[in-house]
Amino acid sequence: MDLFPSAIVREADRVAMEELGIPGVVLMENAANRVLEIILKDISPERVTILTGPGNNGGDGHALARLLATKKIDTTTISTVPGDKLSPDARTNFNISGKCDLSVVFSVDLENHQISDILNSSDLIVDALLGTGSRGNPRGEIARLIQLVTSCGVPVLSIDIPSGIDPDTGEVFSPCIRADITVSMLVAKTGLLVIPAAENVGKLHVVDIGVPVKKIFHSNPRAFSIDREFCSTRLPARAMSIHKGQRGCVLIAGGSGNYRGATVLAAMGALRAGSGLVLSLGDREVEMALGSVLPEAISLPFPESTDLSYGENLIQEALKWSSKAGCCLIGPGFGRSEEKTEALSLFWRTWKGPVLVDADGLHALSLMDRSFIQGRPDSVITPHEGEAARLLKVPVETVSNNRLATARELASRWGVCVLKGPLSIIDDGESTAIVEEGNPCLSVPGSGDILSGIISCFLAGGCDIFDA
Repeated sequence: MDLFPSAIVREADRVAMEELGIPGVVLMENAANRVLEIILKDISPERVTILTGPGNNGGDGHALARLLATKKIDTTTISTVPGDKLSPDARTNFNISGKCDLSVVFSVDLENHQISDILNSSDLIVDALLGTGSRGNPRGEIARLIQLVTSCGVPVLSIDIPSGIDPDTGEVFSPCIRADITVSMLVAKTGLLVIPAAENVGKLHVVDIGVPVKKIFHSNPRAFSIDREFCSTRLPARAMSIHKGQRGCVLIAGGSGNYRGATVLAAMGALRAGSGLVLSLGDREVEMALGSVLPEAISLPFPESTDLSYGENLIQEALKWSSKAGCCLIGPGFGRSEEKTEALSLFWRTWKGPVLVDADGLHALSLMDRSFIQGRPDSVITPHEGEAARLLKVPVETVSNNRLATARELASRWGVCVLKGPLSIIDDGESTAIVEEGNPCLSVPGSGDILSGIISCFLAGGCDIFDA
């Protein structure tokens, strides 16, 4: 699914009206019809309350009220502004509602308990308050209605976006509608599939409103979402005659005895994903644990004694396998110390070929001098939000509320970024993918180590770095 920024969507609306000659009231009518179809199919309510704002989103709501009335569904519209304060096309639908003797009341004339009584007597609340042009915290009557909606337990359907989210960044403002269903017109807006806003979207429907999308959308999408079907088309083809030497070799470097499980899990991820060979270079305690759990992995314990520094020892031993290893994974079980930071710096600058940095390796990366350490075109980093905040030296809240921008910034500095979390984001500085799959079961220790092993397997097997 392609995801577009709101500015492009608004430009598409302009093109549809001015260049294709489709009147705005026709677009509203089409939008209302699509919403009506979903309401009748998924909910079948007897009583609906529609909350309308001053813009075209509110116009969709007024058109919907009239269509619901034709289906003999009891409908009340609560408008946040009088008719003369509406956008021109929205005013047209508002005026039609008046001529049809539909029930329209104004929120400024009602006390909180009166509005709550209307809401709680409904089977469905339709949120037509704010559209894609809204930014920042909702204010005034719109904010009051949103707060009253959040305190009742009636299902909510949002038209285009849940009021109170940023349609481009996925940021959630206060107050904000938490919808059960969101019906997005023309195309999906980028923020609808970005956490935290995605948690307020509910079930997402993207509907056609009679505009030829290919005719008016000339810009590339800001991002695209990927699912199992998409990924299956990117998996490398395997010949029947393939042998393990053709599946790629992963080298896991720098495991320490204090965190031996992380190395084992990363190796397991690489092997289960289909790596032909996994080499683990680390402390002796790690290699003993690895051999007992994954006998198919090859353990390469450090020499007992050496005059070299830890980093020099690590890269010297790793380079012995550079002609065989198609990818090096560094970070799981690495540990945190000054010598480990120095080792990561040396490895980052010396290792030739794809490298994936995760876990403690990301901590070391955050301590390295950016003027001394440059990004690599063949590197992958896989931070969660806390690690991303450390890399960018910003509060975690900044990352949480700006996941798209964070992934793009990290990619521009370090290489392909996998920003982990619900609806994980992959960014290479030019393209952005959002992973539709996943669930809370992944929020457990070790899942990130396994993920880094899986990605390393595909890198070692020759996949394009973004696809991997």
